Amino acid sequence: MNKRLQLVLGGFLAVIIGAWLAFRPEPRPNLRIAINNWPGYEFLYLAHVKGFFHNNGLDTKILEYSSLNDLRRAFERGQVDIMASTMIEQIVSRDKSQRRAQALIVSDYSDGSDVVIALKGISSVKELKGKRVGFEAGTVGIVLLKLALEREGMSISDVSTINVPQDDAILEELRSGSLDAVVSYPSVSFKILKGVPSQVIFSSKDIPAAILDIISADESFIRENPQAIESFRKAYFQALDYAKENQEESYKIMAARENISLAEFRQSLESGIVLLGKDRQSEFLRKGGIIERVAPAIVSALAATNAVQSNVDISNLSNSDE
Repeated sequence: MNKRLQLVLGGFLAVIIGAWLAFRPEPRPNLRIAINNWPGYEFLYLAHVKGFFHNNGLDTKILEYSSLNDLRRAFERGQVDIMASTMIEQIVSRDKSQRRAQALIVSDYSDGSDVVIALKGISSVKELKGKRVGFEAGTVGIVLLKLALEREGMSISDVSTINVPQDDAILEELRSGSLDAVVSYPSVSFKILKGVPSQVIFSSKDIPAAILDIISADESFIRENPQAIESFRKAYFQALDYAKENQEESYKIMAARENISLAEFRQSLESGIVLLGKDRQSEFLRKGGIIERVAPAIVSALAATNAVQSNVDISNLSNSDE
């Protein structure tokens, strides 16, 4: 090939490459979203499978964790970008790592789904005195138990607390008689109530809006990816709206992922959880809002079992312009 032809071909190739670089699609942000089995988090999965994230320019990956502690640790290590959890995991992650989780969305609050379940023969929280109560340490279980005991003039020291993962193991501990009561939530709570003679003796319905579920990201990630965060919020609320208009289809999709029946999923959403739409975010996220007001009580409950230090930083827990 002569030199002149090489120059012509080289120039032609340069034009082609330049045109491709100029008009190629922008790389899609890749968001790794961590969820745990809780009906209120399933709308993230719905947004993923129905393409709402994709339609808003996001490439998302849903990562499921069997426990909230595992989910939190993945967030602390930077293995996920978005964390669906309670406020407890948000605060513990601040105590255990350099990451500063900020709430982007308050997805729901528990209105009966978080429960204290006791074996038959124990019919009230007062009767837990001296009994063995199991829950997953450093999670919502300690907060619910502490608030339940305080309503009866009791404290955590009045019971024997035992760390048990929120999975099938907790049911086996009850069956074997190693535990007298547990703190649980769907879908595990459904298995417990079906699998061993027991009843609910306290629930989050007794403490309205105290147990908040949030969707959060690290403060620096939010700052560095404003467009992705805006698109994420938009897609999430599109999923909520879609579920309202297409309830049967949406509930089937979400119930199947949780491996529970459609009836159980419907029950947990409609009688145990209050979903929070776009119109209610401000009352929770704004400065002086509900998140800011409930945080000190959560820290107190966690510090009582040495899950966090009492001086853990709880400033700027929400990402809000208000």
